[in-house]
Amino acid sequence: MTSGTPSTVSDIFIGVIGAKPCSCPGGKKYFHYMIRYEGSLEDAGTVTFTDYNMIDIIKDYQERENKLTSILPTSPYSDDGGVSLNYKGVEKLFFDTLDRMNIDKTKMVLQRIENDGTINTIMFNNNGIPTEIPCPN
Repeated sequence: MTSGTPSTVSDIFIGVIGAKPCSCPGGKKYFHYMIRYEGSLEDAGTVTFTDYNMIDIIKDYQERENKLTSILPTSPYSDDGGVSLNYKGVEKLFFDTLDRMNIDKTKMVLQRIENDGTINTIMFNNNGIPTEIPCPN
């Protein structure tokens, strides 16, 4: 985040760390993400949710997560036979959720930071599958 008070919404970003069980040292592989909105407050509009809306959003999220992990014979969104989402599944679900909430995903920047420090900006190919585009050093 910038120092002082951000002058625009695009000056604000958040970091998220997710974990997935693995047979690696420590038993977990971590995924580090940075999320930034590149639109203005006017672009974002007014987004308000009642408790009822949030319950529906959570249920819808869980149903879509189940659908992504159950694509057979093998899901591109799960590495463990449909038990949990892999990073591509989490990324697809993130952007699909923005769509469902009427938040313009084209103004949202999602970057995944790999364990070796490589930074990938997540975009979608023509089939709607998350695709990483390496950021230049």
